[in-house]
Amino acid sequence: MKKTLEKKHKYNSKSKKSKKFKIFLVICMVCGFLSGVAYVELSENKKESKPVQKVTKVKEEKKQPEKKQPEKKQEAIVGDFIIQDSDKRYLTEGELSKHTKPKLALIRNEIFARHGYIFENEPYKTYFSAKQWYKVDESFKGDSQQLNKYEEKNINLIKKLERS
Repeated sequence: MKKTLEKKHKYNSKSKKSKKFKIFLVICMVCGFLSGVAYVELSENKKESKPVQKVTKVKEEKKQPEKKQPEKKQEAIVGDFIIQDSDKRYLTEGELSKHTKPKLALIRNEIFARHGYIFENEPYKTYFSAKQWYKVDESFKGDSQQLNKYEEKNINLIKKLERS
């Protein structure tokens, strides 16, 4: 009887070890399976996100030219100006102060270029010749009488900032 109990005890202890080992194996297999699923999901997400990164560069379409105003000698392409509406509103010192002096000179000369002023010196000659909206007008000499009230005031403000 004692031997039978010992056999049962050995059998129970072996079966307990065997059960623990089986549970351990099942847990390892489940962890391995879940790790595999997670890896596949992450690699698919990376594949899906790569084309998005390649597509970030989008070519801008140029908008249609604005309607001609009676005082204008050419049509203007929206977005092709440093300050698009410097001929229609008063510029502020705050918005101009963020620009460098060379950029301020371009902004000032942009007002003249809208009227077709003929630039003889660089960098203005090359810069404005490259603009689609720039059309030479030999009758425009850059006189203040040929500018509107906004342009005249804006030019004076820009000159003041260029001197400071």
